[in-house]
Amino acid sequence: MKILQTLRSASVVLGVWFAWNTALAQLIYSDHFDYPDGELVGAANSPWVVNYLPDDGALVSAGRLVLTDARQESVRVAFPTAYSSGNLYARMTVNFSALPSGDGNYFAFFRGNSVDNLRGRVWASTNDAAPGKFRLGITTIQAPATLIERDLDLGTDYQVVVRYTMPQSSCTLWINPVDENDTSSRVDYEVDERGWSIREFGFLQTAYYHVGEGNYVGTLTVDDLRIGRTFTDVLPALRITEITSGPGGILQLRATGAPAVEHVLQASTHLLSGNWLNLSTNTAGPGGLLEFTDPDAGTFPARFYRWVIP
Repeated sequence: MKILQTLRSASVVLGVWFAWNTALAQLIYSDHFDYPDGELVGAANSPWVVNYLPDDGALVSAGRLVLTDARQESVRVAFPTAYSSGNLYARMTVNFSALPSGDGNYFAFFRGNSVDNLRGRVWASTNDAAPGKFRLGITTIQAPATLIERDLDLGTDYQVVVRYTMPQSSCTLWINPVDENDTSSRVDYEVDERGWSIREFGFLQTAYYHVGEGNYVGTLTVDDLRIGRTFTDVLPALRITEITSGPGGILQLRATGAPAVEHVLQASTHLLSGNWLNLSTNTAGPGGLLEFTDPDAGTFPARFYRWVIP
């Protein structure tokens, strides 16, 4: 797990230790879907275009993209340039309100360079899930997808990260990962279909060629989309960003973590003792923001803190 620590003595911050990447993240694209409620395509400042007709609406509601199998419009957004080697990563927050049907279907994808070749397809299905639950998986291009063996709940935010590797066209899917080495909710789809360069990312509702088949995605929302060349471009490492001492020895901490993921703040009076006290469990907000105020900090001659993901 990632650990962040800070040392405090009396009301003075003596030192800070945490992982910090001084290089700015090199994002390819990011979108919080802060468009007016209504059509995504054609909204003010929206770069999204129709991928598949009919253009019956990929909608935005309350700052989230809404995808439903009752509609057929597919949308895509272009990158500044095409990529044909290395990795592409996409991160998004998804929340399902209706279950997939049949064998399910895919709702997100990378797209070829000006070619309708959809790769790294993110799949939703109820196959092998408990009643009322669903699972997520991935395939390079052909069904069936390989699903993560984890039952998911409706009405719950999940942080989804996709890795697409070129030119092999292999791909990986994570749910709520801590870092790129996290194997707890992960699946890899290995394939060798070389020669495709990628320049777009998109979302699918019900493609015209899937109408009547009965294998549908359900209904979900998408938020906090980030696309980059490294894992930390799309999911920055957990880190403390601000430490403030207040009146009476109050200490205020601010950090960034994984959006929509629970983080536990722990404290100890001895760094090497191994005795850590849980102070608070916080779910990181949009952008991964975490905040905590310790009103008791001034009662200790020294106190260490760390945020961990359980």
